[in-house]
Amino acid sequence: MNKLNKISDLIGEDLLNFEDRLKLYTRTDNVFVAEMMEYILSNKGKLIRPIMVYLSARMHGTPNETTHTGAVLMELIHSSTLVHDDIVDEATLRRGKPSVNAVWDNKKAVLIGDYMFANAMYIATQKNEHKLFDIISPTIMKMSLGELIQLNSSIKYNFNENTYFEIIENKTASLLATCCEIGAFSTGSDEKQTEQIKKMGLLCGMAFQIKDDILDYSSQEITGKISGNDIIERKVTLPLIGALKNSDKRNAENVLQYWKNGKDDNYLISLVSNFVKENKGIEYASEVMYKYHKLAKEQIKSIGNNEAAKAMQEIIDFVVERRS
Repeated sequence: MNKLNKISDLIGEDLLNFEDRLKLYTRTDNVFVAEMMEYILSNKGKLIRPIMVYLSARMHGTPNETTHTGAVLMELIHSSTLVHDDIVDEATLRRGKPSVNAVWDNKKAVLIGDYMFANAMYIATQKNEHKLFDIISPTIMKMSLGELIQLNSSIKYNFNENTYFEIIENKTASLLATCCEIGAFSTGSDEKQTEQIKKMGLLCGMAFQIKDDILDYSSQEITGKISGNDIIERKVTLPLIGALKNSDKRNAENVLQYWKNGKDDNYLISLVSNFVKENKGIEYASEVMYKYHKLAKEQIKSIGNNEAAKAMQEIIDFVVERRS
């Protein structure tokens, strides 16, 4: 966490403003909704997305009301998608705590996720931040598209690497790119500068999701999530794709046969995890991840070299070094 602590020193006041506004904008008189919102927002994680909004804003200016509003919108949208993701994945843990659907049920979890989406859009309109609405709306569509492609790929057992990249660009990288775009827009970066910062966010987001997919092969004690969940859900991720490329045909066919027809989840996790380990799937995915990491850092250098740009490089390093 040292890297994040250093960054917090630079934007500590920004994050305090963010926390104050998040509480203010999500306040409700409905006790039940307030309880659910408190549960979700108290488990926010590392605040990578608001941090990227603020650092992008500081590359060419000083954060302002639009920046703060944008940071809140990004966190609300991100949190709501996590609630919906856990329903789709039938997950029972989120960051080491019971997921919303596990504490309440799927119906309530769907509705609170919808409520948070609507809350974000309401904030944008009430603050007359119509440009933020214009920036964010296509991203929400992309995130949904990514999830739909992934679900369809799982059903069809699609092991195509290009499809994998399409999925993670839409469902994860697009949101980080939008965080950077909003930050840059909020402090008056010109069109070229904004596109450069947005591209950096996209590259960082690709590395971020590949790291997440690598971590699915780590223990629950390390990540705070049930390991092997992607395997149970038949999500085709880069470590498995890499292992299939490196494996001999007979071993690959053995794994694919059980992937398609096997019923014992624990055996499947063991089979696939060992297969990925033996055929260097983690190494394959890590190599690709570090390519995106390198491209993201090179993109930063083309943008600037102030304290915010240096801090953004620290964030990009943290993305690939983290253990959860």
